[in-house]
Amino acid sequence: MVYGVWNGRNCLMIYVTGLNNATFHFITKGTSDYLCFPTVTTVNEQTVLVRHVGKEFCRSEIPEIKTDSLIYKFRTFIEFNSSPTNYQFDKIELSSLGSKKDCSIYSIVINADRTVKYHTTRYKESLGNYKFKEMQGSFNFKGTVDTSFNDFNELVALINYLNLPKAQDTYSSSNEDENTYQFVYSYNHQQTKTIKFQFEDATYGLQELFRRIDNMRENLWMWKKN
Repeated sequence: MVYGVWNGRNCLMIYVTGLNNATFHFITKGTSDYLCFPTVTTVNEQTVLVRHVGKEFCRSEIPEIKTDSLIYKFRTFIEFNSSPTNYQFDKIELSSLGSKKDCSIYSIVINADRTVKYHTTRYKESLGNYKFKEMQGSFNFKGTVDTSFNDFNELVALINYLNLPKAQDTYSSSNEDENTYQFVYSYNHQQTKTIKFQFEDATYGLQELFRRIDNMRENLWMWKKN
């Protein structure tokens, strides 16, 4: 476990080593975790990290301490689920709804048959050296995720573990400068669940789901164009 400064922000990280690599995982998020101290316990023979978090300490009052439980699963830390479900995955759509700032506007739909549809009306084109140009115009892409891409199966397993139908409808601090995203999860043939969120306010699991789908969006080379 490492305590340090990342992008000018104090943070607590866990350093996970594997056979061929090592990764860092933040266990503090945003400015809401001014106080954070973890403990480790065992639940159903699984190792669980319990975060004790609170807002900024004030001498005039004792801060409220809340807890949540994380587990290292799917190569990252997400909220522990003692009773994972197994829904019939139909499709999931991630949409970027924008903000007052110039954020990309897009939607990406991933279907159970591995077909993918991507549509954007505003996006950023790389100019190199971490500089981007805001672009306007419609762009559409249809493709199929190759069957050798194992992350697709892991994506579906992650969605089941997160139990999206039981998630809150909204995770947002109403910060108009931050981009708002939306998941629409279709499952069991006729049921849907819609979740709106801003990244910093979302759960660890939703943040990981967003990262994986957004990574697919940014890497069109992994799709076979239809």
